[in-house]
Amino acid sequence: RAIARLFDERGFARELIAESGLVSKRTDGSFYDKFRNRLMFPIHSERGKTIAFGGRALTPEDEPKYLNSPETLIYKKREVLYNLHRAKDAIRKEDRSILVEGYMDAISVTAAGLAPVVASCGTSLTPQQVQALKRHSQNIVVNFDPDAAGGGGTERSLDLLLAEGMFIRIVELDGGLDPDEYSRQRGAEAYRARLDAAKGYFYWLADRARARHDVRTPEGAVAVLKALLPALQRVSDRLERMAIAENVAGYIGVERGVVLETFRKAVADRQQKTIEPPHPTLRADEKGLLQVLLSGEHGSEELIGGLETVHVLERVATRRIYQAIRALHAGGEEVTFDAVNARLEPGDQVLLAAALLSEEAEYHQRDAAYGRHCFESLRRSDEQLRREELKARVKQAERAGNLEEALRLAEELRQIERSKTVGA
Repeated sequence: RAIARLFDERGFARELIAESGLVSKRTDGSFYDKFRNRLMFPIHSERGKTIAFGGRALTPEDEPKYLNSPETLIYKKREVLYNLHRAKDAIRKEDRSILVEGYMDAISVTAAGLAPVVASCGTSLTPQQVQALKRHSQNIVVNFDPDAAGGGGTERSLDLLLAEGMFIRIVELDGGLDPDEYSRQRGAEAYRARLDAAKGYFYWLADRARARHDVRTPEGAVAVLKALLPALQRVSDRLERMAIAENVAGYIGVERGVVLETFRKAVADRQQKTIEPPHPTLRADEKGLLQVLLSGEHGSEELIGGLETVHVLERVATRRIYQAIRALHAGGEEVTFDAVNARLEPGDQVLLAAALLSEEAEYHQRDAAYGRHCFESLRRSDEQLRREELKARVKQAERAGNLEEALRLAEELRQIERSKTVGA
């Protein structure tokens, strides 16, 4: 009764003592310590104020194993993440958070030298907790316990994390160890290596589905795709869905067309429509040329060699993709989807997937002839853009009274118009 006696000695009102969450009331109205014979974990607000406690039983006979403070005026468990007050600066600095389940997981991972770690305190993740993390970084690595409950908790957490637009990776630890055990038994470097090898959440889901079905059979492949559909439907961004489809096809060994068709039908059948953010509009020739260049068709090398002469490619939405293609070609490397994709930032990876998986791609043969058609279309656009720029510069020179410059530019414009007429 140490806590109860201390409250009495300090003169706290009985109502406040009962509401503190640190004591429980007997049937006779007297108080006793709620967390007696337990290892105590202070729980802090994001500002670092102690607002509650968690207690771990010190003997097997004491139940439950973990006991938390009840909700009070200052403690709303759905809004609080254990250790966030210490981890938030590291989360911003590293641009990622590490989410574990329990107090000891967070303590051991922090002791292993990984500061941006928080714990959900054994409770289901809530939207408020996700929003608290998102304020510091949209990137999150989830490392729940490896048992069935932990795997199920990870899957349930994905719903909330995706709804908030978080970028998710999943850590898997071998030996059936939780983060606390793994950090202490295998050491800091081993845990850090597992963290760096964390999978994208869709690969993790695909692995779980593949463990239940044989993808070498048509039935198994279809079962895996159906298992992945609910997660895909939670991705509101159309371009991100297409990028996922491209990756999943190769990962589970299914034809890309089958995956796309299955995913497209599933998304079309969704009852609730989502509002998608605006995306850059890609030109048909811009997309078509990319499709040919990355198809490996004979003649694509010649087209790549001529890209530097098409200046309009420096202005289109996919300009960094074309720059990556030119850089690979200049370095003597093979120009493949994987090689180009590896050089791109996430936003450009989505654009690449949009170009390759666009509906127009189904109606054109990805051969050298179609590539040349797209190349010439872009080149003509380049010339048109150059003419418009010259016309604008002529007017600007005239307004500035620079007659000599205006005449020089007008002559350059006439030369371009004349070459266009001759070429026609």
